[in-house]
Amino acid sequence: MSAQHATAHLDEPIDQAAATVVHVAAARSWSIVSGASDRHRLVFSKGWTATSWSGRLTVVLDAVGPAETRLTVEGGRAVPAIDWGRGRE
Repeated sequence: MSAQHATAHLDEPIDQAAATVVHVAAARSWSIVSGASDRHRLVFSKGWTATSWSGRLTVVLDAVGPAETRLTVEGGRAVPAIDWGRGRE
């Protein structure tokens, strides 16, 4: 899996932002990894499909203000089940 990072801001308090992230992730078939997640660090995983192996995302939430939260998303693209010769990318 190649690592990728992204940063975004939500105009929501940190608890509401966490709930929003969990809701959006669930809508896209990502499951939260309990035990690896806490209030400010959410870890999600996705099972394998016919076209890719499982994936993993980590979302770190930082309160910027009382009604603003910065999200840092770390993850990468899942390795395809059949790489079609792209394995060295």
